[in-house]
Amino acid sequence: RQLIAAGSFREDLYHRLSELIIEVPSLNQRREDIPDLAVHFLGRLFQAYRQPEQSSDEAPSLTTEAKDLLKRHHFTGNIRELRSILLRAMLFRQSKIIHVDEIERAIQPQASSNIDKSEPGQTALAEQLAENILRKILAGQHDFWEAVYHPYAKQELTREVVIKLIEKGRTEGATTMPKLARLLCACDPADGSDEEKKSFYRFKNFLYKTVRIN
Repeated sequence: RQLIAAGSFREDLYHRLSELIIEVPSLNQRREDIPDLAVHFLGRLFQAYRQPEQSSDEAPSLTTEAKDLLKRHHFTGNIRELRSILLRAMLFRQSKIIHVDEIERAIQPQASSNIDKSEPGQTALAEQLAENILRKILAGQHDFWEAVYHPYAKQELTREVVIKLIEKGRTEGATTMPKLARLLCACDPADGSDEEKKSFYRFKNFLYKTVRIN
């Protein structure tokens, strides 16, 4: 309304856009839903990042104490923070069951907004995620667009993970951009078709301009 008063926003457009306003409560306002949401996201994360040799029924579970800790935690990042905590706990768990101490360790990187992104724990997480993604691509479970491009667009992958993935691809012998595109199942530049040329252009544009790899 301040913009309307200042003449910077049309009042009729404001009323059109505000005809239906849906307010979604934050996690902190619906703590009773957190255990069920945690189980749901944990299952989805496992399916997304499980190793090729793991079966779909090996998804980890949370102890009651771990769920209670998540219920008590103050979420500043809402659903994305919950997902990040669960992802860290899942990747660094010691067994199929995720215990409360593993959730505590997973929460710690979220505790400070000033955390150094190069912190060993963050680097190890990026390394593990990149390794998991590469394995799934090489196993034919996903291609580059499903495993990297779309998750990055949804802010489900960080720049550091993508860079680690590219580094791992290069160690696999993909030292040029065409080789990297083939290794990561983004496209086949040697194909010569218009569709493959477009995909290769998107691939390069994403890595050079969006992710800004060296």
